[in-house]
Amino acid sequence: MMNLLSARWFRALAVIVLLVLLLWMSSNRIVVMLGNQYFEPTYQLCIDTLGWIAEDASQLELQTVCNITMVKLVADAERELAAQ
Repeated sequence: MMNLLSARWFRALAVIVLLVLLLWMSSNRIVVMLGNQYFEPTYQLCIDTLGWIAEDASQLELQTVCNITMVKLVADAERELAAQ
């Protein structure tokens, strides 16, 4: 069991499944609130999580991926809320 939990692919799969479940369950309001109120802690969590999965990626690559992804998620959620 410990070999499975320490396997890199298993960690990546677990994080992806967790993110998909959270995004599927969450509403646009939660995404916008997290983006507006808790951007820095969420951003750091994203960098730490991706750094744990992709140990060979540089800090700049991790920051770029997290920044673009988070800004896009918040912008999409704000656009959907405005359309309602």
